[in-house]
Amino acid sequence: MIREIGWNFPPTNGGNEDGFGDSGVAHFDGSKIASLAREVIQNSLDARISEEVPVNVSFELVRLCSSEIGGQELCTALGACRKEADKLDDTKARAALARAEKIIGGDHIWCLKVSDSNTVGLHDKNWHALVKARGVSQKENSGAGGSHGIGKFAPFVVSQARTVFYSTRYETEAGVIERFQGKAVLISHDHAGTRRQGTGFFGIKHNCMEFPRSQINEVSMPLRTAPPDGETKNGTSLTIVGFNRHLDWQYQIASSIIENYFFAIWEDQLTVTLELEQGESDFDETKIGSTNLNSWFNELLYDLPIESVEDETNPIVRAKAYWELLDGNSVLIEKQDLDLGHCSLYIRVKDGLFSRVALVRRTGMMITEQQKRLLQFPGTRDFAAMCVFKDPRGNEILRQMENPTHDAFEPDRVFGEKDKERARRALNRIVNWIRDEIRNHAGTVETGQPTELSELASLLPELHPDEPFDDFQPASGGVGKELGFGDNVTVTLKPIRSSGLPTFSTTADDDDDGYGDDVGSHGGSGTEDGGEGTGPGSGSGDGEGKGGTGGKSGGSIQRVLPISSVRLLSIPGDGHRFHLSFNCHDASPCRIRVEEAGDSSMSPLENITTVNGEPLEHIVFPAGQRISVDLISKTSIHDRAIRVVATDATPEDAELAK
Repeated sequence: MIREIGWNFPPTNGGNEDGFGDSGVAHFDGSKIASLAREVIQNSLDARISEEVPVNVSFELVRLCSSEIGGQELCTALGACRKEADKLDDTKARAALARAEKIIGGDHIWCLKVSDSNTVGLHDKNWHALVKARGVSQKENSGAGGSHGIGKFAPFVVSQARTVFYSTRYETEAGVIERFQGKAVLISHDHAGTRRQGTGFFGIKHNCMEFPRSQINEVSMPLRTAPPDGETKNGTSLTIVGFNRHLDWQYQIASSIIENYFFAIWEDQLTVTLELEQGESDFDETKIGSTNLNSWFNELLYDLPIESVEDETNPIVRAKAYWELLDGNSVLIEKQDLDLGHCSLYIRVKDGLFSRVALVRRTGMMITEQQKRLLQFPGTRDFAAMCVFKDPRGNEILRQMENPTHDAFEPDRVFGEKDKERARRALNRIVNWIRDEIRNHAGTVETGQPTELSELASLLPELHPDEPFDDFQPASGGVGKELGFGDNVTVTLKPIRSSGLPTFSTTADDDDDGYGDDVGSHGGSGTEDGGEGTGPGSGSGDGEGKGGTGGKSGGSIQRVLPISSVRLLSIPGDGHRFHLSFNCHDASPCRIRVEEAGDSSMSPLENITTVNGEPLEHIVFPAGQRISVDLISKTSIHDRAIRVVATDATPEDAELAK
């Protein structure tokens, strides 16, 4: 029986239609080559054959004849897809498909071949998950890295023809197994009078089957798995068709590998070979391993401007700092967790470090520096820390918590309420342990720098505008569970009792029947951000500066105006000077009073002036905007409980404000 070999795009049979914006492919559009390196290395490490030898992954440019990959048939399918894009008026798809058609229609095609060795190869279910299935991930061990079945699309993003060829080899008791198949991810189209799916396969056309071993010699050898000398013959290769070799691909791949897998390389779990053409790169090294990792760091940072080399936002700069934690001069703390098993925490305290924590899984891949509750360490000295999870069983729990972008652990992703709660408790234990150890070893700043308290997040929302306070967890009564890392607290806010709050009466007649003008004094027990308070009369008010409703005191009552987002911070080096800012929500100009909370009442602070010496009572602030002013007091306000009250300005004041 002769089995026809070629491309087959199966009929839709009235089912789903595929567009060019495939979600799996689009997932990696932002950083194409970096994502490719990250994903394929993870797959290879997951298939490591033995902990005695490192996985080797090679990246090699190859040039193929179009006829070796069924170019004519693929060109026909691309042409039909381009016509479909014309019908849909999809300009992006039309341009990409026209470019792919031109590349495949040429005599030779540049491809990037990625091969691994010292791996187990892709057995039946693993091969099927990679080549045929969507949203399916099959791994050889429980602590493997991937878990969402998305990484398989990363190679298609760097293929200008959206086409990849797969090859694998492994051994069984029955003998050697080899598999080979091509796959293209295009769009649904019409061909030969039939509506066809956007995903097609190169192999035996009947049922889109891969090549059996008996026919594998009929296809191109450069596409197949060919391990380096001295390596095991088992392994997997993928060949990315239509790779843009003019990109700075070597630098991007090396950067991504070292940024994400420096720990695996340092531990001799991984080596990487960049096989370059003569004159193709200025790099002196073609192999990345534990013995030359430092030279690769220096190589990747060499051409950068000095400000980038010292820029903590540069991922290579941060990766090098984490790698340097492994030099034996850092603090190493070990922990055996009930669920996550053995954990190693490395900490170094040094001026100029960026105060971040990296989390690394068993495969040697750095997962994240952005884990919730490990982002803010106010008051500590500069440090870098890295936590490595080595236990296979614990890594299975982490794998279930890992999100698709591999940059955070999220317990809600674990299936089943019981296991979800167990994962949440385990993660909280580790995070608390890391925070405690950083507090113990990084200590607090000794220079009197202000410490920002998490429980002030709602009152001081501008302290970190780019990052919310995520450490604060209110307990009953509204008091936070953790006060922060420092003892040198710049501002202390205390709850204010409702009795004794001042009303700014002019000529009020207590026997009058009339009600006050509008609003009474600022709500007594309220807070600036919305806690409910009570006025001095019988009414109640919102703590957002609206205060209590005016009491039955008649006459003309000076209004307390709504203000919010109050910041009152000492200016470093001088306990008598402070910066005040707040939002004024009323349509009228205002004056302000700065008061100190006593045991049962508020006492106005006297002799408050601007830094230029102007008395505070002479200042009229404009209406409806953010107010910001530097003030000075004859007495220190450093450890006092302070309150700011805004009141109506007089008509004369309003004229002055204009």
